[in-house]
Amino acid sequence: AFALLFGQSTLTSTFSTLARIAGLLLGSFMAGRWATPRPVPERVRVLARLFAALGAAIIATSLLLPTLGPLAGASAWYVASPDGVFTLSVSALVAQAAIAALVFVLPAALFGGVTALLTRALHGGILDRAGVMAPLLGASFGALLLDPAIIAGFGLFALESLGALLCLVSALIVLR
Repeated sequence: AFALLFGQSTLTSTFSTLARIAGLLLGSFMAGRWATPRPVPERVRVLARLFAALGAAIIATSLLLPTLGPLAGASAWYVASPDGVFTLSVSALVAQAAIAALVFVLPAALFGGVTALLTRALHGGILDRAGVMAPLLGASFGALLLDPAIIAGFGLFALESLGALLCLVSALIVLR
């Protein structure tokens, strides 16, 4: 969806990927540091809250992306090179990177936090295998939904809504 706003280029893919990886690293690091001294029941409650927040972030991102068209257009400043070729200006590239960070870092950080706490829950025996496998199966199912034919058939918003629902179901399973 980010490519629809800014076009399909190496830099666009780089900004999008970098924002997601930065979010994953940040969320995983922060959740791991936070969880170490905390008692088990508190970690489980926070894991459930992170799942719920991730579901909300998926829906918010899905609703936010289509509204960014005017912002994307306003940030597309081109400059002519000495040989007459027009390229994006440095300020336009910075704006694209900032928009990518705005859109992708929070959901990725929540996902990184969920992953860190789920890993600790599995290895620490906090959750039984069913409590850990349900979210992992949901994630695997979600990965299958990224097939272009499925997206075209059902629509991206419907599939993202299903992903958000799976996050909420995972939160309930963790709290059981």
